[in-house]
Amino acid sequence: MFKNAYQAQPEKFVKPQYSGTFDLYGMELPFLEEVYVPNQNAAKLYKTILTYQAKNDKTARIIFPDNLTVGDEGEFVCNIFCDPMEEMPFERIAASGIQEIAKLNFKSKLGRPSEGAWNDGGIKASLELDGGGCGISSSSGTISMHPMWRKVDSNGKVMELFEGMFTFKIKYSSLYSRKGHGSGQSLSLDFWAVRGSKKKD
Repeated sequence: MFKNAYQAQPEKFVKPQYSGTFDLYGMELPFLEEVYVPNQNAAKLYKTILTYQAKNDKTARIIFPDNLTVGDEGEFVCNIFCDPMEEMPFERIAASGIQEIAKLNFKSKLGRPSEGAWNDGGIKASLELDGGGCGISSSSGTISMHPMWRKVDSNGKVMELFEGMFTFKIKYSSLYSRKGHGSGQSLSLDFWAVRGSKKKD
């Protein structure tokens, strides 16, 4: 009886585990938004995201350390942010100051799931380029996410969706600005997230 209750209402029994890798998918992607809206069908969204994850296709990735209580850094990977001189993604964006929090002040404009909503605390971290080079004056950002939906199927497979947002800003030094690359880069994005696949980037 307890097992059936656990599967029917997992949000009342399961605390989210944030260590490890999460693949992020922008909520602005039309081929995902049209799956979720207007019925807030999280199960269908989850399955659709997995089809893109299987192709190693994602917006970004966040990697949290195994132990979240000792101050270890994580890593944020997003190929949107590229060094304009090298025309390659920056080597590393560090995620530091990682904290689990009781409540995250994030509310998706697309709404919560119509069934199986998973409610619990979230996680947040600060983002910064790890050694951006002489062309970078400064960088800063944040990422935060919390549980969205969870289900255990009849075979015992756990399916989980998270939601959140990140913002990241890079300010160029005069070296890059003089070469016509502008003042820098900036992006804020709401996202859905699933646990990372084992595929290599």
